[in-house]
Amino acid sequence: MSGDDANNDGTSGGRGNQRSVAPTNDLPLMTESEFEAEVARAYLAMVHMGQPTRAKLEGEGIEPSTLRYLTRVLEDRGFVTPTGPDTWAVNPPEQAMSAWANSVERRAQESRVLAASLQTLWESGRAPSISGEHGVVWLDTVADVVRSMHELVRSATQQVWAVHDTSPASLALLDLALEAPGPLVAQGVKVRMLVDRGLLERPGVLNLLERRVEEGYEVRLASKLIFSAISVDTRAMVVDLTAHDADSPGSFEMRRPTPVAAVRKWAKVLFEYGTPLSPALVPVRETRSRGLSPRDQRILSMLATGLSDQVIARHCGCSTRTVERRVRWLSDRLGASSRFQAGAEAVRRGWL
Repeated sequence: MSGDDANNDGTSGGRGNQRSVAPTNDLPLMTESEFEAEVARAYLAMVHMGQPTRAKLEGEGIEPSTLRYLTRVLEDRGFVTPTGPDTWAVNPPEQAMSAWANSVERRAQESRVLAASLQTLWESGRAPSISGEHGVVWLDTVADVVRSMHELVRSATQQVWAVHDTSPASLALLDLALEAPGPLVAQGVKVRMLVDRGLLERPGVLNLLERRVEEGYEVRLASKLIFSAISVDTRAMVVDLTAHDADSPGSFEMRRPTPVAAVRKWAKVLFEYGTPLSPALVPVRETRSRGLSPRDQRILSMLATGLSDQVIARHCGCSTRTVERRVRWLSDRLGASSRFQAGAEAVRRGWL
């Protein structure tokens, strides 16, 4: 299977497409509740109109910078059908929403099945370590997990899916990368990383991830990830459960096709929900035409990536109070009443 596996395992196509809920480079970060509120607002407006058009929706106060994305989401969910470049037909709500609910439930069921399998493996792993049985190697310590993940990634020939929570093993793995920040994979290997925002509290991590993006990695951010896992090619994976119990065996390396495929699919679903790190890579340069200092531009770009004021302050070398003050100033400058609106307006104006 090639590095294009992301498009071929059945989780990207059709109604209920996961990309519908994933922020893209066209939009800044929004929380799940903010995202669904924007979708619901657009949908209710379209239902009320009966024969919605782009002009009417903009007349309802929906920002042009977000409208294109929101209508695409509603099309993917089967709620509306395009009838022209800027017009839509509203599908029967009861039928459309029932179909969407069934799609969400199917994905939830897949996650529950995977969770049950991992729970069984985890409980088995709390017994004395057994190496090589049924293609499983139990990893008894944080050092074992880090070594296994590091060696597995270095052995990749096609693709790597990596999900990193704030576990002791993830922190140790990042420390290892900070000590030796050079490329870890061979040229041509496609790497997709989903990183818990909590890891960016660690000094140097944001800069490391930005370098990874420059090297060709796809890096996204998420919050409150439950555990870490790395899947390499189609042959092997490591599941890191040290966030739950660092002192007992439970994490493991697996080389059986079915669970490896399941974890790869799980990682892909989570990745689609993540926020791309790319918006934080706006070059720090003078922007006199916009009246932004390099620091303000950096703050705005990291704001759009979903970073907290505390993390932004650390990486900009200023106090949290300074960041809060600059965020208020930027919001006023953009005519925005929230962080989300500030990011959306910055995108619309071409500032990001």
